[in-house]
Amino acid sequence: MTTLSAADEASQRQALKSEILNYSRWYHSFRLDADTRIVGWAEKAGAYPPTAYQEGSFKYYHLPDQWNQKSVLDIGGWDGAIAFEMERRGSQEVVLVNPYTLDDMDFPLDGPGSRSEVEKKYRDNHYPLVDIHSGGARLMIQWLHSKVRVVDSGIYELPAKLTQPFDLVLCLGLLYHLRDPLRGLTAAASLTREMLILETMCFPGSDPLARKDRSYCEFLGGQMAHNWWRFNFRAVEGLLGASGFKRFERKAEWADRCVYHAFK
Repeated sequence: MTTLSAADEASQRQALKSEILNYSRWYHSFRLDADTRIVGWAEKAGAYPPTAYQEGSFKYYHLPDQWNQKSVLDIGGWDGAIAFEMERRGSQEVVLVNPYTLDDMDFPLDGPGSRSEVEKKYRDNHYPLVDIHSGGARLMIQWLHSKVRVVDSGIYELPAKLTQPFDLVLCLGLLYHLRDPLRGLTAAASLTREMLILETMCFPGSDPLARKDRSYCEFLGGQMAHNWWRFNFRAVEGLLGASGFKRFERKAEWADRCVYHAFK
């Protein structure tokens, strides 16, 4: 086995850092080292509160403080910022799932937001057409010397690909992107042993429909950023119940987003 000199190790580390800084598809924001902070699309777009990022300890999601010797499945976690956080909190196994190509995602058949339109956008912006969301995570696995495992899949196919349930399943910022949210949530539920954390677009709390006792969903049609649905709180709870969860609790509300914890 060849042992690298300290200078060679430092050179490789710097080369990896340069590759990370040049990567164009970051979604989350996180601190790379003492001198460098990556600012992802979500923060630039104001899509989440400050507590959703590393400096806010991801408090928005109400993650377990410790998850020692337990497993985590992060479905649609993009660059894996929260998957890596759960590894830091003691998880013995963390699996990150992302679509590998555009074919793993739900798009309208035609018109705005269709697959062909999105592919054109990817080509125009020089985004990769394979490994479309996990590229950053693979770089960070090297940077952090992490044991997080990446699985290429859409959510619907996951139960056939993964052979065991996970103590914690994360389904953050995904449900409203699904053409069939109940099917997707049922797939996630089938892989949940103990707890699921769901974060989704919803009616803002100021909307009269948000807190109604009846379920309401707004059909968005997938035409803008492949957003298909907006739910009121009762609809989210109905979806969780229909997916097999016995107990659930709304943990956070922010703008037109909400966080739920659900338990088997």
